[in-house]
Amino acid sequence: MKLISQYSGKPLNVVTASVWKRIYELKYSDEVIMTMRFPKRFISTAIVEGFGGRWTIKKENFWKKYLLIFKSGYQLPFSVYENTFLGRKGTLKLPRGNRFTFQFGLFKKSCCVFLAADVLLIEISNKIGLKEKAEINIVEQSETLSENPWVIMLAWYLILMNKKRAAHAG
Repeated sequence: MKLISQYSGKPLNVVTASVWKRIYELKYSDEVIMTMRFPKRFISTAIVEGFGGRWTIKKENFWKKYLLIFKSGYQLPFSVYENTFLGRKGTLKLPRGNRFTFQFGLFKKSCCVFLAADVLLIEISNKIGLKEKAEINIVEQSETLSENPWVIMLAWYLILMNKKRAAHAG
């Protein structure tokens, strides 16, 4: 089975799989390598599947500034994402002390994911159009990223949630 790091330097895209359902696919060429879906229309819980795993991204309630990540079949989270300064930055805490740092561009149209705080791993740029779409660039191969391929979809999830909040605020 391929690892997500093996797609380093290759053009990846996140695209909307259906106009009517909230399903997103991470693609390399025509190959779907990961999916993220929202099982219920107005709920922010997402299920990510790919690379032999299944994970759930869940926000406990509206007032909390963190997200919990669960492995399929488990009731306790194994990872926590927490927003920091005005949502422009965030930290994902993983088991064994590993961390990813997220930095978002203006209006969260783009995202860079770093291992710890200094090694750039992933660049995501949101494309404006009728369908939601983003270009993904895996800059650096990483064992930690290969163990946690869902991190790419977490970044896309955060971009989508910001877009949703902005639409409700305006």
